[in-house]
Amino acid sequence: MKNEKIIIKGKVDIYIIRYIIYLITFLYIFFAFFKSENFLLDAIAYILIALVIILFFKYTIGKCEIYVTNKRVYGKSAFGFRVDIPLDSITSVSLLSVLDLIRVSSSSGAIKFIFITNSKEIHSEINNLIFKRTRNNKKTDEEKNISIVDEIKKYKELLDSGAITKAEYEAKKKQLLEL
Repeated sequence: MKNEKIIIKGKVDIYIIRYIIYLITFLYIFFAFFKSENFLLDAIAYILIALVIILFFKYTIGKCEIYVTNKRVYGKSAFGFRVDIPLDSITSVSLLSVLDLIRVSSSSGAIKFIFITNSKEIHSEINNLIFKRTRNNKKTDEEKNISIVDEIKKYKELLDSGAITKAEYEAKKKQLLEL
């Protein structure tokens, strides 16, 4: 996009999941050693299950990435779905620190980015952008109100000078005030 600048980007870190799966597999194999008659077959089965789970996470959640620019939030959510959310349509952003999960909500739904290494910084940056947008919208409304007051003053001066009638002044005033 024109004049677009990447402010912050985040990538997924699933190494912690890998180590948790290794630990669970080790514990299963360890306890299976004492209970099982076919220890070797059970150990191979547990290792294969762990590898499948690791590959699942790598090729689904491992594809997550998020980019925050001055105009939009885009990237890949879980399972590699491409997303592109204009900054103006973002209604809220939330953070679940335990899973490093960022949830970006808009009028069309919520998109989750999970296991993002710098999730707190990204959450903070999106919040700042939403705050700036809201503040700018309020300024625009205030400027609009000031210009309406100026217009009414101009028409009041025209009424006082006799250039327009009272009915014309009232009609213009209603039009400006959107009554």
